Amino acid sequence: MKKNTKNQIPEKPGRGGKRPGAGRPMTGHVRANYSLPPDLVDGLRQAAEADGTTASALLAEFLREGLSRRSAG
Repeated sequence: MKKNTKNQIPEKPGRGGKRPGAGRPMTGHVRANYSLPPDLVDGLRQAAEADGTTASALLAEFLREGLSRRSAG
């Protein structure tokens, strides 16, 4: 029996297009989605705006502090 290769998507190694180095560069971050209560998200956005940073950067800082306290205690 013949293998159907017509509708298969060829695998590409890594990111990018056909040319080496094509595509968006790696950021060094991993995208993660979490469900949070709306009031918590609003507070995070307000705090980030007050600090002049992004919500992602502020949340990363909070998580680092919390995890370091947890591992130290």
